[in-house]
Amino acid sequence: ERYPLVYLANAALAPTLLKRRQTGERPTGRLVMGPPGKELPGAWVETQGLAEAWGLKEAGQPYALEEMRLRVLRDHARRLERVHLATHSRFNDEDYLQSYIQFSQEWLTLAGLISDETMDFHGMRLFYLSSCESGRARSGVADELQGLVWALIYAGAGAVMASLWPVDDGAAEYMASA
Repeated sequence: ERYPLVYLANAALAPTLLKRRQTGERPTGRLVMGPPGKELPGAWVETQGLAEAWGLKEAGQPYALEEMRLRVLRDHARRLERVHLATHSRFNDEDYLQSYIQFSQEWLTLAGLISDETMDFHGMRLFYLSSCESGRARSGVADELQGLVWALIYAGAGAVMASLWPVDDGAAEYMASA
């Protein structure tokens, strides 16, 4: 309780994370997005319930279907304390930089995430990826793990919740109703 455990996907991030904690200023915004298409009815229930629980329905959330756009995430990025994405993701074993998070008719690749300065999540407490295998990674430079979790922490997220296995859409709906 006194000393939180922190998992670092990359040891080189430690100085950056420690520096961030010293700033003290934290954003308070919340963003719920998903699903990007009609093929995930459980994710639809999940995001609707979360947007209601967080009091975001009046603000037009969740951003779902054709409204689930990268531009929305970019526009809100610096002001967010929490993000919840219910979508598809894929880890690319052959080229990990092409691993992605799916939005409506567009994809945020790992390469795009680390190179896009508008994807600034500094001060964010939690980035929740409710998507298949979003926590997978591979050894990269200096045997560090490289994947979407690493990229989101690099972009400023304080913590990332992700999955190492496929997420059953029905389970997402069940968890939202529990």
